Amino acid sequence: MSDSTGLVFPWEHDAMTGKEMPDGLRSPEQILYLSLRLLYQQHRLKMISRETAVAEKKRLVKEYEMDKRDYKGQMYYINQMRMSKKACSRYRLNRTLENADLLADVVDGLEEFPEGGFPVEKTAL
Repeated sequence: MSDSTGLVFPWEHDAMTGKEMPDGLRSPEQILYLSLRLLYQQHRLKMISRETAVAEKKRLVKEYEMDKRDYKGQMYYINQMRMSKKACSRYRLNRTLENADLLADVVDGLEEFPEGGFPVEKTAL
């Protein structure tokens, strides 16, 4: 998981050197980045020992892994709600068996759509 320098994340060196947080990090990575930046700063200023920093980093990484899993679950739930709403609207506008089946599949989590929405509809509205 870590390289020979002990760095675990591709942006960790930037956090260690106090650089601005890079764009593109999701919420769990942002929290970890800021936490590591502070941890490295405290160690650099000799406010905490290396042993304390290592122990705290382990705890931070463990919490990050749990936060990342929770975040993925939340994103899945939000996506399911959006897809359900779209499928429901689609059925209300065109009450076909195909659209009813699509709605049931979405609600049951059996149907996944690519980013941007639903597959092309076979029946005209």
